[in-house]
Amino acid sequence: MQTRVVIIGDVAEAAALRVQLAPTVDVAHLTTIDAVACARSHKADVLIMALADNANGEVDALAALHQAIQPHDVPILALVSRNRPELLVVAFDLGVADCAGLPVDGIELRARIGALRRRKLSTDKLSALARETERLALTDAVTGLFNRHYFDSILDSAVQRSRARGAPLAMLMLDIDLFKPVNDRFGHMAGDRALRAIAQQLGNNVRASDVVVRFGGDELLVLMPDTDLATAQRIAERLRLAVGETRLGLDVAALLLTVSIGISALDDHDPDGQALIARADSALYAAKRAGRNRVVTAASAAA
Repeated sequence: MQTRVVIIGDVAEAAALRVQLAPTVDVAHLTTIDAVACARSHKADVLIMALADNANGEVDALAALHQAIQPHDVPILALVSRNRPELLVVAFDLGVADCAGLPVDGIELRARIGALRRRKLSTDKLSALARETERLALTDAVTGLFNRHYFDSILDSAVQRSRARGAPLAMLMLDIDLFKPVNDRFGHMAGDRALRAIAQQLGNNVRASDVVVRFGGDELLVLMPDTDLATAQRIAERLRLAVGETRLGLDVAALLLTVSIGISALDDHDPDGQALIARADSALYAAKRAGRNRVVTAASAAA
């Protein structure tokens, strides 16, 4: 695979560089704005920018370029006149990954570009590993939903934001009805399929701003910002019906999935998010005691 190099600005040597670096290096000559867009879309492995002898404008442009692409980890290689070593210091102070001398030596430049690309590939792998590790720490392995740890870390912040904005906050707590017999009759693989199917229904029927969580075992939870009790009740009923229409396949065709749902809404007297959980939990158990496959609000459960 060719290394993708972008030369930025008015570099007189651009055409010569393209010839010197071919065929293993694909060279594009772009404006600073287009180079930033290229870096942000991960279409460049290395950016090259020359600092001329009267480099004031180029220094400012280099500083702006480094700031613009820093989160995207695309290394910058500065070309500096061999007669201006002070510009070498300036370039490294601005955060470039490496420097090469002007006039350019093709062999040297190719070696430096290759080293930068290898470093970038290694950095990209480490970043991907870090992102995956973070994802695994925050999500449930079976359903792909957020896990209890993540939910506990955001609940109080969600309550505080709701109160600061004077906006409603609702919570749905769902329990799969008679889930143990599902595992006993069809096996734990079928139980996992049931959990994933219901998780998918939740994802299809709530908003992007809602937080869907596997709370534990066969209990799922939806935290719903900017949602009052009446709206949450309508959404819960829609979820209940959607789950009731879910089928897992011919091998478990006899399995009918239903959920019981308890709903709570943030109250002025709630000391924290735990009170919201407790009321949703009470409403959920009221729904199960009333015969399952139904929606109960905390207010009606208390009555």
